[in-house]
Formats: sequence, C-alpha cells, structure tokens
Amino acid sequence: MEKYLLFAAVATIIAQTQARNTPVLIENPKLGPTYNELLFILQSRHGMAGMQPKHLTPCARAILGCCNNKAMNDTCSENLKCGAHFFDDNPCEDKFIIDALEAAKLFYEQFNAVASA
Repeated sequence: MEKYLLFAAVATIIAQTQARNTPVLIENPKLGPTYNELLFILQSRHGMAGMQPKHLTPCARAILGCCNNKAMNDTCSENLKCGAHFFDDNPCEDKFIIDALEAAKLFYEQFNAVASA
C-alpha cells in the first residue's frame, strides 16, 4: 500500500511540474461575449437600435468561415477561438448565419462611415 501511495505522490508531482511548462492555448482570457455584445444581440433581435459592435466576435467569424453544408468544422472554429461544442443548437442553422452576417455588416459599416467622413 505504501508503494502505491508513494507512486501516486511522485506521479502527481511530475504531472504538476509538466503542466507548468505547457504553453497557453487560449491567448484571450475573455470567455464568451461581453455585456455590450450581448446587449447589442438582444436589442437587434427585438428590433431596437443598438450600438454597433466594436469588433466581430470569434463565434460570428467561425459561423461565417467554418460552416460547410450545415456542419461546423470544429478545428476551424477552435482556431478562431470559438469552441463549437458549446452550442446547444447547430451554429450553422440559417438563423445564426443571418445574425452573424448582420453583425459583420454592422461591424464593417463602421469603417465605411469613418472612411467617408
């Protein structure tokens, strides 16, 4: 019994030492949309004018770039920092694609407004 306990303790120490040197895969610690992004989504769904998003969310980019035949490419989505396995619904359904297109349109229109001003 003491051998197994010693083995478990050594294995735990080795695992902790190795995990410390593992590179961080997620560079942006922010998980999910911000309050302002959620507010914009809710307001736009209910037909209210909201402020345009300051940036296009990783999941909107993934929906626009990683959907193929109504299926999300998980590797593509993860590379864009959006974990597709967290969706309850299929993110490649038309309603999500339309929302992502609308967000992209509003996002890029803010640059057109600045350029023409």
